[in-house]
Amino acid sequence: MKKFLSVVLVLMMAVSLVFAGGSEESDSSLKKVTISLQPAHHSLGAFVALEKGWFEEEGLDVDVLVYTSGSPQLEAVASDAWSVGVMGVAAGVTGLLSYDLTCVGFSQWDIFYQNLYARPDSDIAQAGPGHIEGYPDIYGTPEMYEGKTIFCRKGSMEYLQLLATLDALGLSESDVNIVNMEVASAYQAFLAGEGDLICLLTTWAADAEERGLVKVSSMQAADLFVPSTILVSPAALEDAETTQKILNVMIRGFMWVLNNKEEAAEYYCKVCEDEGMSCTMEYANAYIGEAYGPSIEDYKEMLASGQFSTDLEKVMNYYVKAGVYTPEDVPIVAAGFDGTMLEKAIEHYEANYMGQE
Repeated sequence: MKKFLSVVLVLMMAVSLVFAGGSEESDSSLKKVTISLQPAHHSLGAFVALEKGWFEEEGLDVDVLVYTSGSPQLEAVASDAWSVGVMGVAAGVTGLLSYDLTCVGFSQWDIFYQNLYARPDSDIAQAGPGHIEGYPDIYGTPEMYEGKTIFCRKGSMEYLQLLATLDALGLSESDVNIVNMEVASAYQAFLAGEGDLICLLTTWAADAEERGLVKVSSMQAADLFVPSTILVSPAALEDAETTQKILNVMIRGFMWVLNNKEEAAEYYCKVCEDEGMSCTMEYANAYIGEAYGPSIEDYKEMLASGQFSTDLEKVMNYYVKAGVYTPEDVPIVAAGFDGTMLEKAIEHYEANYMGQE
C-alpha cells in the first residue's frame, strides 16, 4: 500500500468542485441543483449515481461540492451553496442545531476506520485487549490511560469515538490530556514522537497500521454505532419536488453500493483520484468491503420504530456528558429528523429498482 502522507496538504484543502452532472453543454431541460458530499463511503452512492447518469433520469443537472470536513460544508450552506448534503453525524448535529437544517435520513454507518492508535512500545499496546468488562477489544486498563496526551480533532467523528472509549473505561476528558489538532498535523507530530495516543480515520488509519501503530480502540470496540446524515437546507425543503428526486437517486445509489462492493471500491478509488487523494485497490476493497448501511427493509423498520431520532439522541448523550452540548439540545436534535421524504424514496425504489442491483 502506498504511503498516504504525500496527500496531507491536499486533504487539508476545504473544498473542490468535481463531478458535474449532465453533458459538457448543460441540458436546459434539466433542473440545475447543487449537492454537497465528502470523499468517503457515506457519500459514495451519490458519486456512483452521478457517474451512471441516474440524476439525469430524474430530470436533474447536478453539480457537486466536495468537502474534506463538515465545518466548511456547513459554512457553505449558510449562503445557500448547496441544497442536499451528506456528512458524518458530528457535522450533522451542528447542522441541526446551528444551521436550521433537517435530517431526512442516514446513508451508511460511520464506524469504519475511526480508530485510536498507540505506538507498539506503549504500555497500552503491550497490555493487549480483554481487560475491560463488556469491551473485549479495547486495549489496556483505565489506569494506563490516565494522564495520557491524546491528539484528537475536537467536534469530529474521531472525537466522538474517543469519548465513547473513555466512557467505556470509566474515564472522562479530565482524566486525560486531549490536544485539539487537525489530523494531518497531529499525525506528523505523532510520527515524530510527540503525544501518547492519536485518533485517526480513513487513509491515515490505513497508513498507521502499515507503519505498525497499534489500534487500541475503535468505534466498534467502544460499542458506538453512529450514522452518517443526509441533511437538507430550508430552501431545499421549500422545493420539495426537486429535493424528493435528489433523495430518490441517493437511496438508489446507497442500495447499489451495498450490493456491489467490488465495483463500488473501484468507484471509490476514482473519487479519491479526482480529489487528489492517494488510494490503492487494496485499501478501497478493505474500506468499502467493511462499510455497510441500512437496507430498504432496515430503513422501513427504523422508520417504524423511531430509530433515527433514537440514534441521534445516543450521539447527543455522549456530547452532553463531555460538556459539548447541553441537555436542552438533545430534544432539538432528535426532533430534527423528518422521515417523510425517505418514506417516499423507499416507495420509489421498491416500485422501480428493487431486485435489479
